[in-house]
Amino acid sequence: MIGLCVLASALGAMLAPPGARPDSPGDCELIGVQRVMLHTEIVLPADAFDPDSPVRALFPEANGYAIGWGDRRAYPGALTAGQAVTALVWPTPSVLHVHALDHPPLEGRQGVTVAVSRQGLEALVREIEAAFVPGEAGRPIHAGRGKRGPRSVFAQARPSYHLLRTCNVWTGARLRAAGAPVGVPAVHLLPWTLTGELNVRGQAGCPGRP
Repeated sequence: MIGLCVLASALGAMLAPPGARPDSPGDCELIGVQRVMLHTEIVLPADAFDPDSPVRALFPEANGYAIGWGDRRAYPGALTAGQAVTALVWPTPSVLHVHALDHPPLEGRQGVTVAVSRQGLEALVREIEAAFVPGEAGRPIHAGRGKRGPRSVFAQARPSYHLLRTCNVWTGARLRAAGAPVGVPAVHLLPWTLTGELNVRGQAGCPGRP
């Protein structure tokens, strides 16, 4: 099993999209990835999103956002064995969890910081926005209160959740679209393999910046 994961990671490195390692200060953006229990979240500054973005529509005044994805029944509450089996055995609806940050998103945060190109950040934003199910006037459709008080919320999402597309696999695929060196997203069933890969192979700062 370990050998297969190493092979998959090496293959992912060879097939990684361009832009993972920005080579100039002007073409470099910092993003964050953090573990929250068994989930991973992508942390982005608010100005990564346009004013009419579905993310900004939820919390327009936020300084940043921590965004995760998962099964609609299992993610919002305490995970039970029955929910876990149901979520994995066949495709189930999904939700996005959006936590609005009042502080600069990468300031004092626990997790991994990864540098990507501007093109990579734009690709990541498009991927996240495309995951929202649009409601009236394109706004997100609320799916319940968030896990971190009034500054967080669940919204209906796509695609479906299943054994081959779990929460951390989804995060890994979004990061790979940004050019982040995550290897093969499908191997990241657990959050620490994803953050560990980024710790080992990711570029934590922008070239030429202190």
